[in-house]
Amino acid sequence: MLTALAPGERRTSEIKGLVSGSVSDKVLAETLAKGVEYGLLERRVVQGRPGEPGTGVWYQLTAMGRSLLAALRPVAEWAQQWEQKLPHVPD
Repeated sequence: MLTALAPGERRTSEIKGLVSGSVSDKVLAETLAKGVEYGLLERRVVQGRPGEPGTGVWYQLTAMGRSLLAALRPVAEWAQQWEQKLPHVPD
């Protein structure tokens, strides 16, 4: 999920569409809330009429979240490099 927010602020629905695999709304909401609680994400609510551009709940990485993402990138690159040799973990 951190990588989904790397380019910048996104709405919840955008994040859901970018997360690999299927994730329920409940699990996504819980994960985002924990990210806010841990200081990795900032949450912003924009009030307005439903469907109006820009309204809704927006998330973005904090400085701590960006630094964690930078620290995890080498691990992700390693996993991609060795993906074929790693054991399959069922969903």
